[in-house]
Amino acid sequence: MFSFWKARRTTLAQAGAAVPVPASTAPPDAAAAAPSVLPADAGVLPYYPDLVEELLAEHEAVSMLEQRLRRAFMRQDWPRVAKRLRELGTLLRGHILKENVRLYAFLQQVTENEADIETMKHFRRGAKALSQSLLAFFERYENIDQLPPEQAAAFLADLDAISQAIHERMQSEEQQLYPLYRGYAVAV
Repeated sequence: MFSFWKARRTTLAQAGAAVPVPASTAPPDAAAAAPSVLPADAGVLPYYPDLVEELLAEHEAVSMLEQRLRRAFMRQDWPRVAKRLRELGTLLRGHILKENVRLYAFLQQVTENEADIETMKHFRRGAKALSQSLLAFFERYENIDQLPPEQAAAFLADLDAISQAIHERMQSEEQQLYPLYRGYAVAV
């Protein structure tokens, strides 16, 4: 399935273009001197050295927004609940998009180890399933400030369930996926 990416990397390496290499095989100071992106003519997706830190900061922001959303719900401040829900949805959609465009695409391009390929495939499948659950959740409560009280009461249970899924996902990303990404440096 990933033979195209493997073939592309081999072709670039044979052509003398800079390609990402695992940090463990790079010269000791290569990671420190590496630019934030590959040259435009390299033909490969860039490695973003600050990506993991950005994603971790977004994880923190998700947690903070969830807490604010819960507080607004407990106060029954429906306009604020609706606002926090929109903010959370926007943040999560942007986070998922960033992971797809920068993290998964890069790893798909450079990963050759079968175990790492399987890990990445597992995470991509999980991201798709979580995205579908998130979409259903945000659509269901899009107009929470206009829902009857009995439907609004179900919100907290649904928020608990989706929050648990989000936090389990973030924890596994931080433990498995982000170290995999950090294991690559750009050789220029």
